Amino acid sequence: LKQLFFQEHSANSLWAALSPPQPMDISILGYDALEPDDILCISSGLSRRMATVTSDKKLSFPPEAVDFKSIRGNPMKVQVLKQVGKSYLVLKPREQQYKVVLSGGGAEGQPEASCELLVQPRLGADGEALAAPAGGASSSSDAFPLDDAAAAAAGDAKEYLEGHRVLPVMQALLHALIKDRPEDPFEYMARHFMSGYRHDDVRREVPLPPQLAEVPVEGLVEAGAAPAEAAPVEGAV
Repeated sequence: LKQLFFQEHSANSLWAALSPPQPMDISILGYDALEPDDILCISSGLSRRMATVTSDKKLSFPPEAVDFKSIRGNPMKVQVLKQVGKSYLVLKPREQQYKVVLSGGGAEGQPEASCELLVQPRLGADGEALAAPAGGASSSSDAFPLDDAAAAAAGDAKEYLEGHRVLPVMQALLHALIKDRPEDPFEYMARHFMSGYRHDDVRREVPLPPQLAEVPVEGLVEAGAAPAEAAPVEGAV
């Protein structure tokens, strides 16, 4: 037994010493004394992966997350998080601030559990939004040919819907509606159209990003730009 232990220990030590860091997958084999919707959170170095304890998906970590030749990412940190509520966030064009109301997150008679989120493009050091990576999904061609008039009408309608990002918003909203299945689907959709806020809600103030926090107000106005003068009213003295 000592010999077998020595051989196995030596082989493992040699493998750890010689093999470079490799991607690692972690599978959840089962659980005890936990609820099915509890969330397993595993952290390794700067990488973190989460899944419900009933998930059959693998939690994948990049090679740099775990290095057996050092203490980086080893040991891993394992946490179990309780779900107090859930909801869906439907993103809209030209909207950055949202209120997310969590279903099941508030006791009866208590204020609804919610959070406010700021969703905005990542800014560079110059305060400008970073460019999207090259490439992207290309639109598929129509499966059925149309005559010239119908094709022109369809193209005009498609240009309008894509220009205002209507289709992706409606698809996301319908997906959230089917997932949540609220008692009043129209009130549910109306609230999403209001970015999660009710008409009497007061939005929290959004802090300026660090790149713009120290810029004086005058610096945000284009050089040489003068305030627009009011147009004269006909008949005014």
